[in-house]
Amino acid sequence: MFQYDMLARSIVAGNGYRWYAEPDLYLVKEFIPFDILAVNYDPRGVLTSFRPPLYPAFLALIYFLTGVAADRFFTARLAQAFLGAALVPLTYLLAHRFSPRKESTLTAEHAESAENNKINSANSA
Repeated sequence: MFQYDMLARSIVAGNGYRWYAEPDLYLVKEFIPFDILAVNYDPRGVLTSFRPPLYPAFLALIYFLTGVAADRFFTARLAQAFLGAALVPLTYLLAHRFSPRKESTLTAEHAESAENNKINSANSA
C-alpha cells in the first residue's frame, strides 16, 4: 500500500504520477540503494507508470476530501469498507438488469463469497 499511498499523495499535491519524493526516501533507504546526488533527481519524485492508476486515483480523491494527515489510512480503509459493503447489492442490481432473477441472485452470492474470502484472508494475515 505504501507505493499507492505515495502516488496518491503526489496526485493531491499536484505533482502528477510520481513516487519516491524526497520526504519518502527515508522509508525506503535500507531497501533501495538511492543516491539522489548521482542522478538528476527531482525532489517531487520519479515519474512512473509502474502501478495501475485507478487505485491511486481513488486514494487521491479520499485524501483530497479528507486531507493528507496521519489518519489518512483510517479514512481510506473506511471508504473501502463502504465500497465493499455496497458491492453485493450493486452487483445484484446490475446482474438483474441484464439477466433473469436466478442468475442475478447467484452473481450476488458469488460477489458476497468473494468479499467474505477477502475479509477472512485479511484477518488471518
